[in-house]
Amino acid sequence: MTGDLAAHPGLAGGPVYLDYNATTPVDPRVAEAMAPHLRDLFGNPSSSHLYSAAPRMALAAARGQVAALIGARPHEIVFTASGSEADLLAVRGAAIASGRPRPHVITQVTEHPAVLQTCHALERLHGARVTMLPVDGEGLVDPAALDAALTDPSRCGCGRKTPRPPPSPPSWPPTRALAGSTTRAWPPVRPNGW
Repeated sequence: MTGDLAAHPGLAGGPVYLDYNATTPVDPRVAEAMAPHLRDLFGNPSSSHLYSAAPRMALAAARGQVAALIGARPHEIVFTASGSEADLLAVRGAAIASGRPRPHVITQVTEHPAVLQTCHALERLHGARVTMLPVDGEGLVDPAALDAALTDPSRCGCGRKTPRPPPSPPSWPPTRALAGSTTRAWPPVRPNGW
């Protein structure tokens, strides 16, 4: 670690922990900030009883802090209980919000099970068309395969790695639509004329 941050107490003296994709130790400063809400301010912020007021204000303050940190508006911030819940919300929400009777979802075979299971549920429950793209030995999607999968009704895609840029940019969606290292859903990436 650098600076004045010490190793997390739960990791001191133990083996190296490498499963940060699944869960991370809670930073002691976060645990300290959360302690009152876990001990005393436990009310449901969505309720109308007396116990909900303090949690509702704390949630609004946290939403405002996150929004300010990333340049968003507070109402655009959605807190979920887990990464799996966030994956489901993003993929299902984008597919259903497309308004199409048979939305087309594009993902990759190595995607997180939360995404893959959501895609299967969209097929089963909403008649979605799901395209599962293969990956190469480095875990990357071939841009040509993605380009072939992008059809007019394609409304969202899910992937953890940005594919390599193709040799012919005019047939490729803008990089901003694919950038990121986390599961994303995006609006149509093929503007008229592509």
